[in-house]
Amino acid sequence: MSSLLNKMTTALTFALLLACSLCNSEANAESQSDESELIIETKLLTEGTIYAKQPVTISMTVLTNRWFSKGTRLGQVDIDNAVVLTTSDFAINSTRKINYQTWTTQTRDITFYPMKAGPLFIPAFEVAVSANNNAGNTYETVLYTEPMEILVELPPGVDEKDQYVVSGHYSINVDFEVAKKDQYKVGDAITQTISMTVDDSPGMMLPVLADVNLPGVKVYRKPAEVIDQTDRGMIVGKRKESFTYFFESAGTFTIPKQTFYWFNTQFNELEEVTIDEYTWTVVGKTGIEKAVDDIKNFNFSPAKAMLYLAIILLGLWLIVLLLRHYRTLINAYKKLTKYEQRQVNKLFIKSVSQKQFRSACHYLYMRYDVSDNSTKDLTRLFANESEKLEVLHRLFNLAFVEQKPDANTTISLIEAKTLLSLSKNTKRKSSDKDFDMDDFIDLNKH
Repeated sequence: MSSLLNKMTTALTFALLLACSLCNSEANAESQSDESELIIETKLLTEGTIYAKQPVTISMTVLTNRWFSKGTRLGQVDIDNAVVLTTSDFAINSTRKINYQTWTTQTRDITFYPMKAGPLFIPAFEVAVSANNNAGNTYETVLYTEPMEILVELPPGVDEKDQYVVSGHYSINVDFEVAKKDQYKVGDAITQTISMTVDDSPGMMLPVLADVNLPGVKVYRKPAEVIDQTDRGMIVGKRKESFTYFFESAGTFTIPKQTFYWFNTQFNELEEVTIDEYTWTVVGKTGIEKAVDDIKNFNFSPAKAMLYLAIILLGLWLIVLLLRHYRTLINAYKKLTKYEQRQVNKLFIKSVSQKQFRSACHYLYMRYDVSDNSTKDLTRLFANESEKLEVLHRLFNLAFVEQKPDANTTISLIEAKTLLSLSKNTKRKSSDKDFDMDDFIDLNKH
């Protein structure tokens, strides 16, 4: 009885699991029917032998039995030992018939340049897709391309250490800033510009020129200009380098020939492209060498000796004369330029700016050659100039009267500068007796 009950329980459990499985299958079928079908294809477009540094193109196509809501978007494409060109944001849209049904397609090409010979692995990369389902709604998903491996070979006759390009066209042009001459002089300079152009390859694939080291010639090398241009859908790489040669000494100098290799894909053969050697003959001597030669070739004669001796003695006499009358000359210069007066004027203005008004009065006395505290002499000097006299009284107040300065008793630098000059009609008078400060204070009360 127990055994029969266990068998019935097991059968019931299996029936329930089968029913649930059928329900889930139907739900998944309904979910899938709401979305369009998507297919991704990856294809190597480059045929035949693949050489290092030649362009290799992979085509990636996404197909849907509905339509795309926007363009496919490629993820990061990284391939070891290869230079990958930046992919375009635009895809080629088309249609294809599959089992009598029209499918919409979007195709993107990826171009890269393998840099080494040997097996090259191309990993899978992401492709983001936006499509419409059967209900007319947009949904997004991510597909992955199929990884692949290709075999890369060196062009025939090329060594891995050689500098070469693989292209249908490659040219090198050499220009000089000035016309080439048979001879140059020490101190001359010329500029050599070398331009390279290659089709169907970026500028970074072009060879780097060797450094030039010539003893006796200073070489200035500008940073290379590397640019890429697009001509009718084909990339054209360019590289330009400039060298300036400055001849520092005489001699014969030669820039050695440089040879580069070009595998011509039009004829499938290796060619050589060269930059010819250049030889320059430089004559003349440096400034130091000329001076040494002048000393060696100096023609000594009694007449020249007497002339040089007279010049030396005259120079010594002038030096002694200047030293003997140095102080007199300095004093004459100071008097002529009014040096002491200008220094006193500066000290007066500085004292006013620092609100050291008693010091300012002291320098004003010095300015007009009167003794300290000779307020009457200064007052009489400005007696005919009311505006300056009013400024002078304010200065005395600030210097000698114990009170807090306010806006009416302060003195500006512009006003202070007016006290450093007298009008042409004002005449200096002889100094009177000094009077004490009580008299001055009483004077200001009126």
